[in-house]
Amino acid sequence: MSGGGDAVNQYSVQQAHEMAYGQIQAAHEQGKWTFFGMREQSRAVIEQMKMEVQIRREELTAQKDVQIEALRVREKEANLEFLARMREAEVQAIRNEGYAEAAVVSAKAQFLKGEAAVENAETKRLRTELRYGGYNYDGNNSDNPLDGSGFREEIS
Repeated sequence: MSGGGDAVNQYSVQQAHEMAYGQIQAAHEQGKWTFFGMREQSRAVIEQMKMEVQIRREELTAQKDVQIEALRVREKEANLEFLARMREAEVQAIRNEGYAEAAVVSAKAQFLKGEAAVENAETKRLRTELRYGGYNYDGNNSDNPLDGSGFREEIS
């Protein structure tokens, strides 16, 4: 039986080899597909990360653009506020100039009133001198009735 048993053994060994080879092939194929699957999964993760990075960049760019626009708006507001305050200052300066001109006119009027009072007093003095023949009504013959120096004469 050694001849027939050898054939069965040889057949069993050959089948074991083929089965082992098939399992190796299957494992190899499975490993290959696992590798390809993992590689594709890694690529997908990388692509997802790239997209997330791109989205974040776009968000940051949009935020930066919004902040820049907000700064421009604030700058315009500040400029308008400055112009408004300048106009207000100009109006106040014109008012102050008007007040100053009014004060000058008032001062001139007071000065003219003072001059008129002096002229009136001078006119009264001259009338008094004419009335009393060159003498002041108090009898002082001085040219300047205010200095008190002068010769007093009695009117006869």
